[in-house]
Amino acid sequence: MLRPASILPFPFVFFFFFFLIWLRALGLVLFLHLLFLQDKNLCFLYWG
Repeated sequence: MLRPASILPFPFVFFFFFFLIWLRALGLVLFLHLLFLQDKNLCFLYWG
């Protein structure tokens, strides 16, 4: 029932998870960059 091959191709699933991990890492890097710049307004907009 939960076979990956019956729902989506394996390469697509792998790329999807890789994109999610990359997106979260990029967001963390941007947040730390704004935090080090001490720009409170941009930090609030990012989390808001």
